[in-house]
Amino acid sequence: MRQPELMFGAWVAAVALLSGCSGSDAADAGGVGVDAATADAATADAATADAADVAGGDAWGYSPRPISPLLLSNQVLIIAHRGGRTVRPGHTQAAYEEAVAVGAHLLEMDLHRTSDGVLVAIHDATVDRTTDGTGLVKEMTWPQLAKLDAGYTWSADGGKTFPYRGKGLRVARADETLAAFPNLHFSVELKQFDPPIVDDVMQLFEQHDAVHRTIFASFSDTTIQALRKRSPVAPTAMALGEMLIYQGLSDVERAAYTPPCVFVQPPWESVTAAFVTAAHKVGLKVHPWTINKPKDMQTLIALGVDGLFTDDPGSLAKLLAP
Repeated sequence: MRQPELMFGAWVAAVALLSGCSGSDAADAGGVGVDAATADAATADAATADAADVAGGDAWGYSPRPISPLLLSNQVLIIAHRGGRTVRPGHTQAAYEEAVAVGAHLLEMDLHRTSDGVLVAIHDATVDRTTDGTGLVKEMTWPQLAKLDAGYTWSADGGKTFPYRGKGLRVARADETLAAFPNLHFSVELKQFDPPIVDDVMQLFEQHDAVHRTIFASFSDTTIQALRKRSPVAPTAMALGEMLIYQGLSDVERAAYTPPCVFVQPPWESVTAAFVTAAHKVGLKVHPWTINKPKDMQTLIALGVDGLFTDDPGSLAKLLAP
């Protein structure tokens, strides 16, 4: 049996080599030792201090706010991966609405930008796999993308039926999703690197006063570092290189380690009790992905994780119900 640490290292190396750090969910088969309240308070203090450092806002006139208490709480967060694609086509407004209805705390969005500057939620760089069209998202205008059927390839029975084909579903626009859920929390992965979309993303989330209630992630260290420079108070998750550095620390090094962010989002198969305990000791919140089987959900909850990415937010909500 492979050690979890080796599994994690092998996974991140494979992602880097095969997908160019694009975050493809690996094979796409479906990123407390210390009292948690103390860790939460320390994180909140740091966020408040960062907010003070940039008080007065930035070029967009945004007034920073500390990280949302929900993101720092001891509650196990239900993160609807792509909006929860087991019951509705992923990254559509229909999926997001269903996820919220069944109790999701966060909606996950993978962001790309169209050629005319519209931020859209879609996992791949192309529209080929999830719509009836072909081509790169970044080379299409929003009117072109909006004509595509985002429910065309979705099936719950292995391709026997396609119940959402021709039902008018389209790729979700990030601005419309933020407007539809003005108080909800989000986990956002910046999937497009060339050309970069950091400024567009942060400007949009600032306009909707959603920065403090969103976890921003990317496998690209360059992207995450640019985002932190652009918006120092934005809650972020570890990038690929940061996860490799963290995973390679010895016990002695980890004791003196200060993480560059608040959240770590590893593949769920690599998460062990030791991983969670070590992360909590340095103030990291652990959000594994992507867990769809109730048995696996229960195992990870018992390990003390802080949130779970899942394609089936309804099942996770039932497990967590009192």
